[in-house]
Formats: sequence, C-alpha cells, structure tokens
Amino acid sequence: MVAYNFKAQFAPLVQAGQKLQTIRALGKRRHARPGDALQLYTGMRTKGCRKLMPDIPCIGATPVEMDVTPHTGLSLFLGDTALELPAIIDLAKADGFGHDGSDPLDQFIRFFEARMPFKGVLIEWQPPRVTEGVLTQQDFDWADGVIESLKAMDQLGERQLLYK
Repeated sequence: MVAYNFKAQFAPLVQAGQKLQTIRALGKRRHARPGDALQLYTGMRTKGCRKLMPDIPCIGATPVEMDVTPHTGLSLFLGDTALELPAIIDLAKADGFGHDGSDPLDQFIRFFEARMPFKGVLIEWQPPRVTEGVLTQQDFDWADGVIESLKAMDQLGERQLLYK
C-alpha cells in the first residue's frame, strides 16, 4: 500500500471523486504502480489526520516532466508525449486546479513553479462506487476485488498493458 497526503484545498475534491489523480515528485520512496492499493489522507502527521476514502486501486503511473522558460512558457511531457496547451489545461483541471473559478493553468504553474524543472509521476485511481453518498462494505469489497485482479494479472505478466 502507498499512502498519499492531500492539502486541505484538494481533500474535498478527492473525497467527492472529482480529483482522480495526483502529480508527485520523484523522491526517496517509490510511488504507486498499477494494482497497488492507495491510501488517500489529509492532515497526515497531525491530530486532524483523516482518511478520505477506503483503499482504492492505482490504475496508472505515468512519468511527468515539466519546466517553465521565458521563451517557451510551460512545457510538459506525460510519458514520452509533449502536451499541447489545451491538454495541459485539462490535466490541471483534473488535478484539482481552477475549481474555485480561478485560472487552472495559472494555479497549476504557481503550485509547481518553485520545483521547476520538475520530474515526477502522475498517479491515477478509479472513483469508489458510492451509494447515496455513503460508502458501504460492498464498496470496500469492490476495491479489494479490483486490487486482487490487478495482482493476478501481474503474476501472469499481463499488467504491463495497464502502463501508459
């Protein structure tokens, strides 16, 4: 299992199933890979720590590289693909920027600006199935079943199909 902490501004979006991805910098610890169970929290290492949803399966882990230059503006590579401006804006929105009515691209650049040039990973997950806004044991069982299926595919050598 891999745990990720979300800033307060993103926690409601994660919990509501509106934010289904996170971009994280490369570091000392490995990031999630497809099939790994994700634990999504806010306020980790504080008294206010809370889990945002039940463990959820990772469905994608794609390398991300980005930089801002005065001449070219923001350049962003997702895997081997250079994203054009409309796709970068879509990525910023999907990552939780601009939900307050502000410019998603401006928020996205300001968030990552101090860490440029940036190398990291885009981690993606499926939304939990929710019945009338309440997670049930069936939802937990469903997530466990998806995780077990992905693990079985990995043992058969078929998981590489899930990598982007």
